[in-house]
Amino acid sequence: MIEYSVDTAGARARIDEVVKRAENMEKALNVIGRMAVSEVKLNFIEGGRVPVGWENPTGKYVDPGKWTPLTQYTLDHRRKEGRGAKILIDTAVLMGSISYRIEGETLLVGTVIKYGRDHQFGTQRDPPRPFITFLPETMDEFRAIAARYIIDGESA
Repeated sequence: MIEYSVDTAGARARIDEVVKRAENMEKALNVIGRMAVSEVKLNFIEGGRVPVGWENPTGKYVDPGKWTPLTQYTLDHRRKEGRGAKILIDTAVLMGSISYRIEGETLLVGTVIKYGRDHQFGTQRDPPRPFITFLPETMDEFRAIAARYIIDGESA
């Protein structure tokens, strides 16, 4: 009888590496976090990039694409005060406050500015202008970064 032996030590070591990386995603989450902050800031610069199918937890419908334009009243009021007409960018305080943090295995992206919630979800008076949204292709890239990190150890 002919016998073959297969040494699985190399495969087991590789699997152990993958499992170890999957259990500690901090490096990948930091890369994704930095990218997420840049993407949110781009939403401000472009006047909104609301993905098709974005669901507002308040139930208010938001058209895909750009944010709802400012009303003529708001534009006139801003001009009278010598302020700009760019939506959510007049002082750039909100845009500049976007940050991320990692809690366990979760990446959180947001702002500590209290009025950010009103802009994100809308109020009785103002429509939602969701600034913390990610396009489907961006979400695909986030997933790809995580997968590359788990499989190959690449964090960028």
